[in-house]
Amino acid sequence: MSLEKQEQMMIDEEEISIRDIIQFFILNGKKIALFVVLGAFIGLIGSVLLGQYKVETILVNSKLSMLDSEQNTTQNIDKPKVNNHALDFLTWRTLVKQLPTLASRQIAQNTLVAEQIPLFKSMSEPKWWDKNVTVAYSLSKSDMKDFAVISKDLQENDAQTILGLVVSQASRDQAEALKRSQEITDFLRSGSIYLELTSLLDKYDAEVLTSGTDIQNKRIDLQVKQAELLKRIKNLEALRVRYPQKSLGQESQVLNVDDEKAKYMPLTTQLIAAHVELNHTQEKINQLDNLTQQLVILGRFVGEGRHDLQMESNGHQLASKLNTRVSELLKTYGQDNINALEILSRVRNDVTLIDARFMKGLIVNQPTINKTSKLIPTLLGALLGGFLMTVYLLILAAWRREGSNA
Repeated sequence: MSLEKQEQMMIDEEEISIRDIIQFFILNGKKIALFVVLGAFIGLIGSVLLGQYKVETILVNSKLSMLDSEQNTTQNIDKPKVNNHALDFLTWRTLVKQLPTLASRQIAQNTLVAEQIPLFKSMSEPKWWDKNVTVAYSLSKSDMKDFAVISKDLQENDAQTILGLVVSQASRDQAEALKRSQEITDFLRSGSIYLELTSLLDKYDAEVLTSGTDIQNKRIDLQVKQAELLKRIKNLEALRVRYPQKSLGQESQVLNVDDEKAKYMPLTTQLIAAHVELNHTQEKINQLDNLTQQLVILGRFVGEGRHDLQMESNGHQLASKLNTRVSELLKTYGQDNINALEILSRVRNDVTLIDARFMKGLIVNQPTINKTSKLIPTLLGALLGGFLMTVYLLILAAWRREGSNA
């Protein structure tokens, strides 16, 4: 037999025809089917044992009527409309960076139940919030492309409007998933209140320091001006006594005491103007004294509020304690103290508004529960089992063929 015929016979033997493939599956069909069933069974058992319940809770970002009423006042009628939802874009970006730190602080303060610690450890990671809390905006990127004719300002305002937050949590136990979802939403709202109240106290503290210095400087300037006016009045009185005939029969009129031409006016007119200016100066000093007293009261509230801030980690309860502080201070200074009533009413409104923004403005909807589908793991198990058995049988057949040729 020639060499060429031998090579041709070897090639024919190595080629696999469709008939060989069909015959392979006929001979090994039962084995492959058995592993398909076995793989499907394993996938089904895995989906039952390792399947998780996924709970999604939507927090609707509603509008607050208190903010609407503030914008409709005559003082704000000419101002552009702002986002009056409970949660805006910039506030959320700030809160989502601070909430992990707050979760870590609550762990360190040992204020949590042992069952809550694993969840709060997860929430102390910034990546956890990106994964489990989704923000729903009024306009998505695709919407902005579809509505390209809308003005740029309108696009920017609507694109930053938050419709709500979607909180996701998964667990093998349905009750555990629901419990964790409730704890997350409670922490999100109460933690946001805590952080906003912390920022409010910081703002009050800065106001006491900066405004106090500014008021003191203005008061000194007014006192200097008051001393000059008293000196001028004394000199004018002396001139009027010395020259009584000069001011008789002259018509008095209002003038600016600081005007250069005022010194040429009748002495009586200059005296009236000086006394009017002196009264205005005293009124301004009294107003500054009232502001100083208000800052003293505000500083006292900040000091007591800092103590509550350290003792209480729940934002909603902290707001209640701060309002209690306001009521106690009103009793201390008296309801008839206008300065205390004015500054403490402002504080109470600020605290109440922050508490309402997140407790009433973020409406928690009924959570939805979804369980991992059993069909997909079962199909994947069946395909994987059949594939692995087929590969094994092919390798076994090739090995036997090589052995027979040898």
